[in-house]
Amino acid sequence: MSISRFLVLSVLAMPAFAAEQTNYDRVQLSTEAKGELENDIMRVVLHSQSQQKTAQQAADDVNKAMRWALDEVKSAKSVKYQTQDYRTDPRYKEQKIVAWNAEQSLKLESKDIEALSGLIGELQERLKVQNVEFDASDALKASKENELIGEALKSFGERAKLITSQLGAQSYKIVNMNISSSGPVYYARQEMRSFGAAKMAEMATPAVAAGTQTVTMTVNGEIELVR
Repeated sequence: MSISRFLVLSVLAMPAFAAEQTNYDRVQLSTEAKGELENDIMRVVLHSQSQQKTAQQAADDVNKAMRWALDEVKSAKSVKYQTQDYRTDPRYKEQKIVAWNAEQSLKLESKDIEALSGLIGELQERLKVQNVEFDASDALKASKENELIGEALKSFGERAKLITSQLGAQSYKIVNMNISSSGPVYYARQEMRSFGAAKMAEMATPAVAAGTQTVTMTVNGEIELVR
């Protein structure tokens, strides 16, 4: 009985010993590279809203305003547009319908920030601005990420060489590596109020600033020292 137990324990211990030998002289390290990226895309959401005694009257007001807005937008060739969130809802008082509310949104996007800013000023004659936000195009992000990956990998290599030298090893080999984009991305945001028709003649093109966002690339890896 004692011999059998000894044999079993010996067999079970071998993988653990092998794992110890495999993981010998391994070091985990992480580096990152950060960079500022100029936002080059502007996105705007405007909406039309009307409250009337009947659903038909409310919807008619919104439809007319949106058709007018689309005619204005179609002349701006550099602007992408999309209507969304069309809805008609009843308004109640003492469990009775007293009015109807209709609304619809219009989403605009362009890399021509100056042209879109001017268009916003025109559309506010009949639409209200919900928000304005900025982002960087996919091509710009990819270009910046590739640049930062190179910097992060260079830093990883420099640290690996430093560790190898300080620990008295001859060289090192990479066991595994992971490259990722991390951290929150912040967009510059510009909120604008809607003015009444009486003030529209005095309204200038909205002042907006695209701003920047921070891109972070992280390299995590494990190296094995070669003695």
